[in-house]
Amino acid sequence: MKADGRLTVTFSKSVILPNITLSASQDSPKRALGQQAYSIQDIVSLKVKDADEDESQDKTIKSFTLEKIDALSLELKVFFANPSAISADIKEPDSIVIEFTLPGFVIDSESFDELNED
Repeated sequence: MKADGRLTVTFSKSVILPNITLSASQDSPKRALGQQAYSIQDIVSLKVKDADEDESQDKTIKSFTLEKIDALSLELKVFFANPSAISADIKEPDSIVIEFTLPGFVIDSESFDELNED
């Protein structure tokens, strides 16, 4: 993750993705040409895994937006409730857990199989 909050997720192979809205207003899904269009919040959940388990610091993710998407990666802009609470220590960094919450979201573009956690 970059200091400005940009997080790039790279897929291990080329994938097919559903229609995801890339707009300033990502609060609700939109319909496009009869297909369901999804906001990134419909598909991905993010949370901080605290390296030092210090509960006195607010390390929650306030919001995130989709900045860029293609068959090999997606780029998110992450906004933290308290950015200064996120660890900059390279020896014990906080990490971000990314979960794809929509079943069948990521499809292998060659085999058309759903990608699993591997």
